Amino acid sequence: MFLSDNTSAGYLGISRYVGPYALAAELEAAGISVHVVDYISRCSSFLARLRNVVSSETLVIGVSTTFMTPLETVATLSRDPAERIDSAYRYNDEPILFHESKLLEQWFRDLKSLVQDICPRAKIVLGGAKMQFLFDQPDLYEEIDYVALGAADVTFRDLVLGLRRGENPDFIDFKNRKILVSKDTEVADRKCPTTNWRPSYAVQYGEALPIEISRGCIFNCKFCHYDKKSSTRKGLDDLRREMIFNYENFGTQFYHFCDDCFNDHPEKVRAVCQALIDLPFKIEWVSYARVDVAVKFPDTVDLMIRSGARGLFWGLESFNYEAARRAGKGTPPDKVKAFLKSFYADYGDQCTSSGSFIVGLPGETKETQTETIDWVIGEKALHFIDVLTLKLRPYYSRFDKVMTDFADYTRSPEKYGFQEVRFNPHYWSHETMNSNDAYELTREFNQRWRESDSLRRGLIYSIWTYPHLRGLGFTQAEVREIQTSETRRDYYMREVQVRFAQRLESYHRKVLFESLDVKIRGLG
Repeated sequence: MFLSDNTSAGYLGISRYVGPYALAAELEAAGISVHVVDYISRCSSFLARLRNVVSSETLVIGVSTTFMTPLETVATLSRDPAERIDSAYRYNDEPILFHESKLLEQWFRDLKSLVQDICPRAKIVLGGAKMQFLFDQPDLYEEIDYVALGAADVTFRDLVLGLRRGENPDFIDFKNRKILVSKDTEVADRKCPTTNWRPSYAVQYGEALPIEISRGCIFNCKFCHYDKKSSTRKGLDDLRREMIFNYENFGTQFYHFCDDCFNDHPEKVRAVCQALIDLPFKIEWVSYARVDVAVKFPDTVDLMIRSGARGLFWGLESFNYEAARRAGKGTPPDKVKAFLKSFYADYGDQCTSSGSFIVGLPGETKETQTETIDWVIGEKALHFIDVLTLKLRPYYSRFDKVMTDFADYTRSPEKYGFQEVRFNPHYWSHETMNSNDAYELTREFNQRWRESDSLRRGLIYSIWTYPHLRGLGFTQAEVREIQTSETRRDYYMREVQVRFAQRLESYHRKVLFESLDVKIRGLG
């Protein structure tokens, strides 16, 4: 059983996280029965209702942490505090943030009690793509049997098969935590599997879905903690079959592309986009993208729009050429800025642009960061911004390149000019800035953005909600108004919540209560 949620957009909702469903496909192929319960933070009395679907035969309960709660601390909230707190996991109607983990610890204790009562053989495994970011949180693992780092498609399969045979899994005892020994291949060799959406996942008609296009990224940004230097693409025939199946069975036409960089190579863009254009129905999608490829191969931009791109997340990070170059972003800022303005003018009514910025890269100064802020605020070049302070994570060589791919900044901070790095509390300094200054500049960036234009104070602050809202029945024009209208925020807040609540009620009835009916009929 996998428990998951994607709380990034709070009460407004967002597409499901693909991770548990990708794992489920791997397990099902090995003859293992899987039940996924999503939106767990949005189900009242969830643990009590979970009793409907666990049984004495349940062997593993996996909890995904990837998008269950924000990772930012209250001191560095980058948007309206009320919005971010609402997006946290809630237990007994109180918000839970991972840095304030007392309620979260209680939730895990209650989950453990449920397991011991109903399925004492079952193991609780904590995992997810961002597990490494939470690895050092104190007191979070007392009730957890195992922790899975990195991709776990093969690891989970072998864990369950071994438990079914009565075997104990291999693990590394590290800092009083049992880390599952990864059975996956090296990062560069991992596949991009097909996700098999099934009626048992209670997919609602017309619902937006996540879909993996490729795994990994061919680039090597120095701050990135995800799989780098290689990418494994899904076959075009598999992609086509998956989308046709989803359309014929669930009416799905709106997607969140799970791809670290959709336009990493022009050949890939041309092949995938043409396959999407040739589908017997139209789709719309959002994804990550990279400006330098778009600048060098402008024909790929038009192809992406024609194939259904309705939101692109551009990894910009900095307009200081030296800081960006040292971080792995080598396109001259003047070319990047010219592209953003041109894209906004040519396609802005069809596809929203979101620019990500990391404040505090080595080589960035207060003056150059202010120049970036001034340009972004003053130009019509982006619909959204995503601004975060640079963070470094603890480095563990025994897990590097096998279970996870650490950032170069984390792997060798002194090589990139860091003079001091501390954790708990987090602090860093390099020759041009320190983390305290970067936090202040981050707050300034976000505050000035929202204050600069009423169109920047809409209900939505990112591209990622687009497929979800379309799947709830809003037109493209209505979604744009939700994104930009300050005067109709309250109206759309109520309307989105009503539609999403209706969908959640139907979903939870199917995955929690109808499953109980099956058990009762079986006993009868």
